[in-house]
Amino acid sequence: MSSARVSAYLLDLGGVLLEIDFQRTVMAFKSLIPHLDPNNLYGTNQPEQIFTEYELGNVKESQVITAMERKYGVTITPDQFANAWNQVILDFFPNAFSEVKRLRETAPVYIFSNINALHADRVQSVYEATGRQDQFQDNFDGVFYSHQEHFRKPHPENFAEVCKRIDCQPKEVVFVDDLATNISGALTAGLQAHHFDRGKHPDLLKFLSTR
Repeated sequence: MSSARVSAYLLDLGGVLLEIDFQRTVMAFKSLIPHLDPNNLYGTNQPEQIFTEYELGNVKESQVITAMERKYGVTITPDQFANAWNQVILDFFPNAFSEVKRLRETAPVYIFSNINALHADRVQSVYEATGRQDQFQDNFDGVFYSHQEHFRKPHPENFAEVCKRIDCQPKEVVFVDDLATNISGALTAGLQAHHFDRGKHPDLLKFLSTR
């Protein structure tokens, strides 16, 4: 592992601790909207602006539904939307919480996730399904959710803001994410950033020990 000082760990959620599959949400919405353009759907390369605004907490689910209904000329109930929207979220990776616990023995651990209110609620439900009675966020020293903070990755200034909030120098914060664009933003902000692929590296701690 690098000899650089580590004052905190900043982890992405989906793809790092939580298994996700965007294609599931695409297919769920395609069943509601056969003429849907997958490239305009949340989680793909060119999401609609309203999905980004939803992730920033600037619009409500009802506004997203209305926008989709107008664009595609369909009717979508709140339950249909929620069911399709949440298909992306699967289960926590088997070692996720033991890895976080072990990391917290060495330095504080925080979450920085581009996430919306509906997905945040779903994460808690999946967490409770593991038999735990506390809050998912209780496993960390702090959580930065884009829909609550009204800022998101990959903008360097937002990484700088998180570092300020946790009172750490960027160069002493280790950031882990599964998307290259977020890694680039973190590196620009001065963090130690590592692109993580759970498929190639099933053990997060072992992965970090070789960096």
